[in-house]
Amino acid sequence: MREPARFRQRTLLEWGLLLAVVTLAMVASVHFNWSARVDLAIMDVAVVPRLHAAEEDGGIDTVGALWFWAGTLVPVWLAAYAALRLTPRGALLSTMVLMAALFGASVGAVTCADAWFAPATGLLGCLLFYPLWSWRRQEAALRFLSAEVERLSREPGLHAARPPRDRTLDGSMQAVYGMTAQLRDMRRFLADGLESLPEATVICDADGVILVANRRAVALVPAVLSGINSRDPRESGDGLDPPALPDVVEALFPVPGPGLAYWDALCATLEDDAPVVSSADSHGVELATESDRRYLLHGAALHGETGRPAGAIVSFIDITAVRRAERQREQTMHFLSHDMRSPQASILALIDLQSRPERALPEAVLLARIGELAHRTLALADDFIRLAQAESQTLSFTPADLQGLVLDATDELWALAKARGIELRLELEPDCPQLRVVPALLVRAIANLVSNAIKFSPQGHPVDVRLRRGRGHVAIEVADEGPGIARADHARLFRPFSRVHEGGGEAPAGSGLGLVFVKTVAERHGGRVTVQSDVGRGATFALLLPVRGEPTQDDALSVSSRTDAVN
Repeated sequence: MREPARFRQRTLLEWGLLLAVVTLAMVASVHFNWSARVDLAIMDVAVVPRLHAAEEDGGIDTVGALWFWAGTLVPVWLAAYAALRLTPRGALLSTMVLMAALFGASVGAVTCADAWFAPATGLLGCLLFYPLWSWRRQEAALRFLSAEVERLSREPGLHAARPPRDRTLDGSMQAVYGMTAQLRDMRRFLADGLESLPEATVICDADGVILVANRRAVALVPAVLSGINSRDPRESGDGLDPPALPDVVEALFPVPGPGLAYWDALCATLEDDAPVVSSADSHGVELATESDRRYLLHGAALHGETGRPAGAIVSFIDITAVRRAERQREQTMHFLSHDMRSPQASILALIDLQSRPERALPEAVLLARIGELAHRTLALADDFIRLAQAESQTLSFTPADLQGLVLDATDELWALAKARGIELRLELEPDCPQLRVVPALLVRAIANLVSNAIKFSPQGHPVDVRLRRGRGHVAIEVADEGPGIARADHARLFRPFSRVHEGGGEAPAGSGLGLVFVKTVAERHGGRVTVQSDVGRGATFALLLPVRGEPTQDDALSVSSRTDAVN
């Protein structure tokens, strides 16, 4: 803005002109002897008592013209400089001190040096400059306040200000107060609007220093933004630099490079010579936290009064739910296009084959194969539906005895284990506490672990199912003596439609959703699933449930969101 510079130039010009006028008045006062009476009155006080002593010492001499003008002009100029630089009170005190010094210098010269210095001209200059300067400053203040009232009245969202009837300084101040009160109300309105935004949002200046942050942004990175709204962001009591947007990006995201590059590109639009761009031209960048929550970093320039960018507003938009929906859609498409379509295509191929007498299969073989494919399709559909229910439905937690749930799950698979010649060995600690769980989901999760163990265990080898109490949790462990799983494949176990042993000659059939279901159920109960296995050493899966109060629905949904983000 150019207004402060112009105001300063005008002030200096008026000060220089006023100082020149006062100096000329002082010269005229000496030339026309206007201050003679004041000098005579001072002389009566200072000189008469020294007459008899001065006659013995040779009399009293008048100071030279050079010393007279130096002693007269310097105090006046110092008073003028004090009026320019100090507050009105400081300028008044300085003027009074300088006038007292002039009078004291006159008396002291007579008393100590038998020399007469006429102070009236200097006193006149000081007395003349201060009221004239105060008058000009009040006129300038009135002009400034009137201009500000007119300027504020044109601000969008403010009521037009009526011209003040009282043209005094008090009237103008009252008008400015009314307009600034409206500005404070608008600022509060905008601050409340920032707080009510559904996303974490911060406002930065052109250097990236964060000026304001809503509570969602503070909650996102409290270590960086704690207390940001209660202090001057450019002042740090602990000697550290004020928080900036790059600090937030580096603290929130383990791989901040794309976010910092995006911020640099946004800063380029804040340069003085950069073209004005709209928020639609600024594309965001997607970043991931350590817990794999996805955020879209998006910013837009904020423009000042001249229309040039003066800062930026930056939002961290949580798109985890969007990405989860996209993954679920991809899983559904994969399920429909491959897993569900493949058995149906095989059934159609068998029917087409049966229509040719020379290649027809025996009826018993045909029905057996069609039945196998139909059961596979039904199993796939059941697994997919159970997983969808575990991920999306609102859970109702009830107290349950875990021993009973483990027994229910193993009872369902006793016949399968018997058919494969596998012994199910149960070790259930009697003092395990009741937990608030969803019994149906937990029984199905335990059954999935036991079913996998039976499928991969060699014939005649046992499968151990253990229930034990740990530190702060209850563990349900299922151990087998199967081929084991390579450590490099552990991360693939809980991915949808991923089968570690797929392609092996003796690999049992499966949908690849069983362990995903187990992981989802565990995390929606506030727990987790672990696996200990290596090639040739069997596998032990443990479902860990925390011993605490009932998980709230919000906790369960939050865990579900984190689970989906990891998957």
